Amino acid sequence: RMSRGLGDVYKRQSLYCTESELYYIKNMSQVYSLEIENGNQRLLCDSEMLKKAGYRMPEIWGMQVYSGHIYLELCGLDVIECGLNGSIGVRIAYDVRSGAFYNHAFFYRQRSSNDIYRFDLTSKKENVIRKRKYRERVQYDEIFSQNNKLYYQLEGAIYLYNESGNDVKVVDDSGMYAVSYTHLRAHETC
Repeated sequence: RMSRGLGDVYKRQSLYCTESELYYIKNMSQVYSLEIENGNQRLLCDSEMLKKAGYRMPEIWGMQVYSGHIYLELCGLDVIECGLNGSIGVRIAYDVRSGAFYNHAFFYRQRSSNDIYRFDLTSKKENVIRKRKYRERVQYDEIFSQNNKLYYQLEGAIYLYNESGNDVKVVDDSGMYAVSYTHLRAHETC
């Protein structure tokens, strides 16, 4: 199995478009917004601002715009909040292996843990929502959202998340395993 970072979940997005603005990462060190209608461009965040805010590894690997905020994945696999006005917010997750936004929260798995965490974007509180006792090669793999639903992969099966804990197995394929986006892109060039 190949490890995937949050950047792979975001497909290492360096470009994100809303109805009125285009957000992009330049040289893995600056985040800009560009107003589509008039072409006005402004710097929202850069590595120096991140260093001043206390982030030691400020290289920007990916981003996601969600619910009026930009969330940046930094080199150290931290996910931080950045306001659309360029304000640097809090770190919402660290050591992220896989994650997704859903229902005003960020759900993720750390590289060093086998639990699924939920960071509430409103209350700024984190809790463990799924615990998994470690067994060799048995772990939560991917966490992703699609059509306003949250899914995760466990032991080759894909489950639809349910807050009550009654998750539904939607795909059962013991031969399925996670492959990184970078790995898939490498095959496109062969």
